[in-house]
Amino acid sequence: MTALALPGNLTTGSGRLSRLAARRDRWIVPVWAAVLAAVAGVSAAATAALYPAAADRAGAAAAIAAAPALRAVYGPIAESAALGSLALWKLGVLDAVGTALLTGLTVVRHTRAEEDDGRLDLLAAGGVGRLAPAVAALAAGLGAALLITVLTAAVLVGVGLPVPGSVAFAVGWGASGAVFAAVALVAAQLARSARAARALLVAALLGAYLVRAAADGGVAPSWLVWASPLGWGERLDAFGANRWAVLPLALAAAAVLTAVALALQVRRDAGAGLLPERAGPARGGLRGPLGLAWRQQRAALLGWAVGVRAARCPLRERHGEPGRAARQPPDARWSRCSVGRGPSATPSWRRSSACSQASPR
Repeated sequence: MTALALPGNLTTGSGRLSRLAARRDRWIVPVWAAVLAAVAGVSAAATAALYPAAADRAGAAAAIAAAPALRAVYGPIAESAALGSLALWKLGVLDAVGTALLTGLTVVRHTRAEEDDGRLDLLAAGGVGRLAPAVAALAAGLGAALLITVLTAAVLVGVGLPVPGSVAFAVGWGASGAVFAAVALVAAQLARSARAARALLVAALLGAYLVRAAADGGVAPSWLVWASPLGWGERLDAFGANRWAVLPLALAAAAVLTAVALALQVRRDAGAGLLPERAGPARGGLRGPLGLAWRQQRAALLGWAVGVRAARCPLRERHGEPGRAARQPPDARWSRCSVGRGPSATPSWRRSSACSQASPR
């Protein structure tokens, strides 16, 4: 066996497995991608109708930029009159999370979940290379990211946004999906089960979100946003500076994580995970079906509870109670919002919507 033949043997059958994955995902991935793209298009169209004048959009952007809590939750906004910046401000980070979840869960589904069900053992018996399932799963995840990128860019261009900004915005989502597809591939090697691999993926995604939120909200140094893959898309500044130089950072991270995952795949035993398993209790302590349900779900419930609390605490300590603005009288809430004042004042039915975007609720 020559060194040149080795990589081919390790990936034998990856093409057929990729086609099988595409067939299995022929409904869920296109529907998920279509929903994300449609939400972006509807948001852009609605914002164009709500803020027809450049002065109104600039005032709304300035009011949003002055609210650190909003920057932490949704990310920063360019203080400009660009329609795309205002229309897609809330979606930039949140739908990047949705894209990352889709690509990551797709990878776990075609790797660790298949291994748990025993189907990879059958494939291995048929002469499939050791790395073929991982390569096929990664291809499925990257294909989902590519589909979201293409659909989103097409929809945004279709509703009238500039082509360069639309493409850059969609590529930011796709880059997040590519990075977390590679993260999921690493998680599939570390975890002993698909459930644990999904938990690792969600933990990594939540950690990236919290790091970005702390940096954007002023709780942590602003340079820390570069430590989060979710922060790279917002630094792309699709409808502003359009910094394409940020994109290689995401591609490099995805490539490094993929190389690590493939190296781990070759070294670990089939059906095993690299993280050590904790030994169970010497005597069982389950008491009925409720006890079993709690035992199975407690890690996920506690993890989500801690994550939500961790996301809330820094903002509350720095910016006060989030619901304080909602409990103030209407006049006080209006005084906190600078949108709609001056010569370009919007009609009253628009003022409430503008204020809701500018208040840290």
